[in-house]
Amino acid sequence: MSRRIWLPGLLVCAVAVSGCGLVQRGVAAMESPAESAAAEGRQNAASEQDAASGEERNPSTGQDEAGQPSTVDASKVIVKAVHDAAFAPRATVEIAVHSLKRRGKLADLVISLTPRVPEGVKVDEKLSPFEINGRNVFRVYLIDTVNLKRHMVVRDANRRLLEPDEVFTSIRIGQRAMLTYTFAAPPENVTKMDVHVSNFPPFTDVPLES
Repeated sequence: MSRRIWLPGLLVCAVAVSGCGLVQRGVAAMESPAESAAAEGRQNAASEQDAASGEERNPSTGQDEAGQPSTVDASKVIVKAVHDAAFAPRATVEIAVHSLKRRGKLADLVISLTPRVPEGVKVDEKLSPFEINGRNVFRVYLIDTVNLKRHMVVRDANRRLLEPDEVFTSIRIGQRAMLTYTFAAPPENVTKMDVHVSNFPPFTDVPLES
């Protein structure tokens, strides 16, 4: 008697459970195509961003010494200028642009800094870009004068700026230090950009190589 009562109960439970599964599958099937496409688009965008971030890595980032290895010929100078610098009395800094070149969706800028002081002026043997700039923020950026847009240094997948550290990068007095900065590239029709190095006068119409 108890067996006849118990078995139908099991059958009822089984039907209830399978029915729940059918309801769940029905709800899933009711998701709109737009929602599914949006979810897939978010996943693709995240993957593409990680891939792009991998391409954006700059071997000079995080270096204590500014004279990191570079494929750019240091003797090739597109434009340069010498400015008064605030890190010491009668100090100067020579700023030179050596390369501005496209790399896929990115643009790499290579500049150099050469700090100098007159003989007899006492100063630390090594200085950072921050110190050379009179202990002020040292920022490098590009201006697209065609589309009137400013291009700031990009970040990698770990949110690090693709530039030498402005505080921990060491530059020796009287020696040229090569520094690399990476930006998002402008549209293909842009062939020249203005290069701004901190608060110093900008270099205008610097050729952008492809």
